[in-house]
Amino acid sequence: SRIRLRRSVDERKGVIHAQQWCEWTLVTMSQSQFKNVPVLDIHKDNFTELYPTLLLAVKSATFIAIDTELSGLGNRRSLVAPSVEDRYRHICGVAKSRAIISLGLSCFKLQESTATQSSQIPFLIQTFNLTLLCTDTYTVEPESLQFLVEHGFDFNKQYSQGIPYYKGPDRPDKCKTNSIRSFMCEVIKSQKPLVLHNGLVDLIFLYQSFYTDLPSKLLMFTADVSEMFAGGVFDSKYIAEFDFRMPASFLAYVYRRCQRTNAASQTTGKACVLPSFPPYPPQAGAFIEYRECALPAGFIATLQQASLGEDRPTTTIHSAVYCQTFAAHGACKKGRACDASHNLDDILDNEDIVGEKKRQRKRNKKRKHPSGTDPPPPTVDDIEIADDDDGDSVKSGTSDRGRDDSDPTKGTDFQNRGHRAGFDSFMTGFIMACALSKHRKTPGGGPADSDAVKGKCLSDIFNVDHLVDRMTLSGKDVPLQITRSHFTKTSTPHNDKMKALVAERGY
Repeated sequence: SRIRLRRSVDERKGVIHAQQWCEWTLVTMSQSQFKNVPVLDIHKDNFTELYPTLLLAVKSATFIAIDTELSGLGNRRSLVAPSVEDRYRHICGVAKSRAIISLGLSCFKLQESTATQSSQIPFLIQTFNLTLLCTDTYTVEPESLQFLVEHGFDFNKQYSQGIPYYKGPDRPDKCKTNSIRSFMCEVIKSQKPLVLHNGLVDLIFLYQSFYTDLPSKLLMFTADVSEMFAGGVFDSKYIAEFDFRMPASFLAYVYRRCQRTNAASQTTGKACVLPSFPPYPPQAGAFIEYRECALPAGFIATLQQASLGEDRPTTTIHSAVYCQTFAAHGACKKGRACDASHNLDDILDNEDIVGEKKRQRKRNKKRKHPSGTDPPPPTVDDIEIADDDDGDSVKSGTSDRGRDDSDPTKGTDFQNRGHRAGFDSFMTGFIMACALSKHRKTPGGGPADSDAVKGKCLSDIFNVDHLVDRMTLSGKDVPLQITRSHFTKTSTPHNDKMKALVAERGY
């Protein structure tokens, strides 16, 4: 397939603009097993040149995923206070005293699907990592900075090349056309669906940092947000817990599980996400980072053998076990000193093995012939998401599927490459895309005509009403509803800001 993208290349500087039109051939993956993700690194020195490209990506997107890196979160216990109102007050105080130091943005554009690929949901994806520098005085926490440094964050680059911004309401003496604040206003005006992961903290920080002062009450805040993001707000953590029913819901785990399941679905011809990325010109290589996230070679070989109806290869059990704490929460106090594996593929392999044993026992009961013959060999369907967790999986060992497990404390390659808001936003968006492939409205698969692709609302194409405007609350059985109550008014600063946006041309 071919698309039209707005592009110009400054041959002298090697910078992509959105000034002229040309036709690019879409780099469509022959398999859903993509190996890397291009992330455009945006900072103070190239923000003005890339600003039109950012705008074009936002305006043409079907939905937008955002992730933030923060200078701190304050008292962690207050984040899980029994009262949700107390949580909100604490996060508001944190948002006013701390700062966003990096912003990740991933724009997913739904492409037209052909009749021969009706089961595939194609997305064109553009991902950006924006390094920011708050010009107001703000607090930094040693624990947060240490975490970011350990995961490759460059603070020298932040202070030398960070895009400047200020918090709170607009300041007439500092209003700029091409600024991070004006860009976030364009995101709001686009009315695109917004996707976050465990996004209440992100929403509060985005509001205080780029919009205006936070309201004093949580219900007033949710009323404001429901007007700001008219396309709806989605939480990939809520999707993982209440829709996918995964045993863990931290971002890297959910993404890797979705990536593996998506590859298995593609192999069997089921509905799956088919990601593609613009073929950026060589001149753009100076500010594009390709984040590797390939699936293990052994896992791919297993899919290929299962698709041919062959028996799965015999697994070799390692003596090393995976870390139960990391598998449940995505963090371990011991860090790299932990003797158990933090490798997500090890964790998922163990879950697959345990889940397969349970399903095999069920098949033996249902499929065993009277003559006592063995049931048919397992297919690729048997390695999809396990619906239940088993504590014994921690001790079940791991299967050798072509990875280098010489250091079991290290994670997979995409884990070891560092912590970046840009790639995190891509993972968040990919989870959302997998949820959409699960809830498509078209019986045969993805949208089959360009009119459906151009729909303004996701609910026109997918059954997502049960997922929209619901945010996960840690320790609570029900989500936070991002809606406006009949008994709550929106805040005055928000009303003034929205009037200014409405007055602007084209909104």
